[in-house]
Amino acid sequence: MRKFIVPVVGAGLLLAACGSVNESVEASVATPVAESVANDDGGGLSGGVDLIGPDVVLSPVTFYVSNQSFEEPTMTITITMDEAVVVDQKFDVGNQHGWVEFDLALPAGEHSLVATAGNGAEFSTEFVTVEGQEIWAIVDYWTPTGEITNHFSFTASDEPIHFA
Repeated sequence: MRKFIVPVVGAGLLLAACGSVNESVEASVATPVAESVANDDGGGLSGGVDLIGPDVVLSPVTFYVSNQSFEEPTMTITITMDEAVVVDQKFDVGNQHGWVEFDLALPAGEHSLVATAGNGAEFSTEFVTVEGQEIWAIVDYWTPTGEITNHFSFTASDEPIHFA
């Protein structure tokens, strides 16, 4: 069985138990949430609220978040997808090569993402998932360079993303 955390807001979003590329940072998910367990056959949810229905095929999304700012070595980053908070924690820059991995499952279609830093920097975008097709995405926080103010970058790929 695979355990999911299902945000009550933005009913089409599932956040799987998180693993970490950077083990020194622990993941947290803001409430409200309802915990549920997926059936072995992958159909629906048991032990909780079935928010998306048993016939919806979910697309796996491997999602990474990182603070890339030496000027702000610890930054709180909040990320919402489809109006549900999926990340709300402090990220340490470390050696600038630390990404925290979040495993999501989304139904096919358009999804909104909003990233907000503790200093007020904000970024929003939309991306599309295709039924059953896995995607990989990265959100990085950066500090000013030249005329660019504090900002986020977003990358999505239909192939795994490798880090150096």
